Amino acid sequence: MKRLVAWLALGLVLVGAAGSVALRFFDKEPEVGLDPRSVQVIVVNGSGEERLGRAVQDELELRGFSVYSTATADTPYSRTTVIDLLDRNAERARQVAMLLSVKPRLWRIPLGPRRAMRVRAAVDSSRCFDYQLKLVLGKDCRRFFPRVVVFK
Repeated sequence: MKRLVAWLALGLVLVGAAGSVALRFFDKEPEVGLDPRSVQVIVVNGSGEERLGRAVQDELELRGFSVYSTATADTPYSRTTVIDLLDRNAERARQVAMLLSVKPRLWRIPLGPRRAMRVRAAVDSSRCFDYQLKLVLGKDCRRFFPRVVVFK
């Protein structure tokens, strides 16, 4: 009986170690060939939470993005969206959305596919922008920026 318990304990330890190695091997961050310093962003707070735009600006700057300014949206948005203002294909917006995507986790165990922000293009050839992308924060923005602290 003692041998059986010892073998079961050894088996559990080996399965746990193999699972840990497998999670670290398969749970890699997405590789995007984009340097955050080359992206100029304006952050628009449409979440309804005061001062969140400024807190997200600080977070983006810590991650290396060049944030032009922050603004407050006239109406609340339900989904966080990256809007490409220069490219009709919204390729740069897709790359930024992938850089800012999150993997849902239970404690440290990854669950399911990565969650990315909505992406769209809104090219206006009659306007000249000092920034390339607009990040509109929606009510779901805490999903993408869970550690952002708003100082009141």
